[in-house]
Amino acid sequence: MREDVNIRGIICAFASAVDMVNPILKNHHRRVAILSYHIGKELELTNQQMVQLILAASLHDIGALTLKDRAELMDLDVQDPRAHEELGCLMLSSFPPFEVISKIILNHHVRFCEHPDIEGGEIGIESYILHLADRIDILINQSLLALNQKDYVLAELEKHKDQLFAPSVYKAFMKAQEKDIFWFDLEDITLNEVFDRLVWDEFNLQLGIDLLEKLVYTLSRVIDFKSHFTVAHSARVAHVAYRLAEALGYDDTECRYIKIAGYLHDIGKVAVPAELLIKAEDLSQDEFNLMKRHPYYTRRILKEIKGFEKIAEWASAHHENRQATGYPSRQSIETMDIEAEIIAYADVFSALSENRPYRKGMPLKTVMNILEEQYVKSIGERVFETLANLSSELYCEINMLHEEIRETYKQIKRDHGITSREHHYLKLELYELVQKDMRIFEFIQEGSLDGMWYWDLQHPENEWMNNRFWTIIGYEPSEMKHLASEWQDIIFKEDLALALENFNRHCSDASHPYDQVVRYRHKDGHTVWIRCRGIAIRNKDGAPIRMLGAHTDITEIKELQEALKQKNSELVDRNKEIEKLNDSLVKLSTIDHLTGLYNRHMVDQYLIEEVKRVKRSGKVFSLLMIDINKFKRINDTYGHLVGDEVLIDFANRLKQMLRGQDIVSRWGGDEFLIVLPETPHMNAVRVRDKLLSKSQDWCIVHDDAEISYSVSIGVSSCEVGEELNTCLKRADEDLYYVKYGTKS
Repeated sequence: MREDVNIRGIICAFASAVDMVNPILKNHHRRVAILSYHIGKELELTNQQMVQLILAASLHDIGALTLKDRAELMDLDVQDPRAHEELGCLMLSSFPPFEVISKIILNHHVRFCEHPDIEGGEIGIESYILHLADRIDILINQSLLALNQKDYVLAELEKHKDQLFAPSVYKAFMKAQEKDIFWFDLEDITLNEVFDRLVWDEFNLQLGIDLLEKLVYTLSRVIDFKSHFTVAHSARVAHVAYRLAEALGYDDTECRYIKIAGYLHDIGKVAVPAELLIKAEDLSQDEFNLMKRHPYYTRRILKEIKGFEKIAEWASAHHENRQATGYPSRQSIETMDIEAEIIAYADVFSALSENRPYRKGMPLKTVMNILEEQYVKSIGERVFETLANLSSELYCEINMLHEEIRETYKQIKRDHGITSREHHYLKLELYELVQKDMRIFEFIQEGSLDGMWYWDLQHPENEWMNNRFWTIIGYEPSEMKHLASEWQDIIFKEDLALALENFNRHCSDASHPYDQVVRYRHKDGHTVWIRCRGIAIRNKDGAPIRMLGAHTDITEIKELQEALKQKNSELVDRNKEIEKLNDSLVKLSTIDHLTGLYNRHMVDQYLIEEVKRVKRSGKVFSLLMIDINKFKRINDTYGHLVGDEVLIDFANRLKQMLRGQDIVSRWGGDEFLIVLPETPHMNAVRVRDKLLSKSQDWCIVHDDAEISYSVSIGVSSCEVGEELNTCLKRADEDLYYVKYGTKS
């Protein structure tokens, strides 16, 4: 991986590729960037403003990649552009250097008649420039020479200039367009050539791994944020890929490059109509062929970024397989780097466990069964066992990550003041009714709320409270004087402090919610729990002059919560007792109580899994069948308690001498069975010989006398395709031969 990757290089390659492969955009970003450049230069913007403007122009419509979105933007005066402006802003806002760019995109359809304060307003001049450049390009037929369409474009713009475009920006355009180069550049120069005309400063700096990771995460949201089903998909894949690489022994830098490949594995879906990505029904063959293009374009896009050559290979191979029947290249994934397998497994593990338009996310057990039955053969075994070992942790981690990203998505919308402009017609109708008919207002405030208040902040002693406000806390409304001091006298003092703190913060910052749970002292003495919410009513200067609020009585809920809390505490104690009993039952069912080794039932289950593993991996395991020689004589001579001491002593010696992954069990009586995973026959013989050589000195001390004992050991190996009983029988026969010199 190269270390000279920079923001300018990535964005130029990405935006150029998106323009080229997306059938809707058709070079729109490149052309708008060129137009913006000429207008910006005419306005003598600073270099920093120019860079921000051209970057915004290069990416401004990434939130409008559906046919429906694009059709709605073809009118010169777009009626409702907010949805794609907001989505484009959301996609880019996670990358700190793009803070200004995302705001330019958020307002790139700004209408001058609605926001005429171009000098001192919140919307920067770059948005006004981008708006005009964008509208110029939709007027031009790309199949005809741009200069030949000049008169038509100017005539159409003239009809709308006073309403849509800032006069200073429009004047700069009119001056710039007089030069033929303004029109010729549209058809001839590349986005990279536009970028070459600017001084990039911080945007040309090499990206460290931390900033690079944030940037590629931002680009991945171009795809993921198109649907709430996939809002976290690439992040989930990236997380699983990182954890798998970590478990496979990669260093942290290598793991993070693999994570980057995970973020970008679906970036080629910019070439796929967004309608297909959210379709709930089965895709037709023609639609599936369109969908199959996305890994091809993932590779094509990433190959254009210097330093991303390996990432391009790993990220684009997640639909290849061992049989060389996958897509797009039909190359066997076994011939590729193991990183390609990591991304492939991370993708399918994440996809199966998340909701999609056509199905619910699957539980972990179902996911792992599908992977083992369908994907081990097609993707391979090099990564699967690591995934199987981490599956429970990863399943929980990516679901938690999904929720975090959903919350981040909502928070970004709040931070940028993004709200939907759509209102249901019945909501609007009801709003009109409230204004016209006092009875409607009375019904709402009395019937749907547990209290309503309206506070005069210019005369803060005056506050109107409706009847329900007072009856909830036990007071007769007719006796109250509508003074703020009346409720402040009966609210809990610490809750009053909280309410006033939130009130002051809400008055200073409208985005801070006035919303808290407070306690009132009921007239008869008991506590009433109230959720209190409000909104400041502000004058034209933004200063709060009134406060409208609503109460919801949650006393019953709070009492139920307290009761539930008590019950939960009791259940926790009970569950601890049950867990202790379960642990005891597990030990009784799996552990030999005398030696502390696994019992026969447990080792039988383990042997079944070992046979499955041999079928998957082809790596054999071996068995050692052990018998304590003349054990009956020890019991008859010294008694069964001494015999038990011999069994315990022998078990402890086995545990000390064998590997951590070896399974030692008491097979029955004085017989023991050892399972040696991934151990061929000759290695098992060496283990046997080691045990036999040590056993010559084994003894226990009883009543100051040494009681020696020895063992006999039979060896057997379980090959691919061999039945377990055959392997066990061979170990038993070998033990019999060792003890008696003949086969049983």
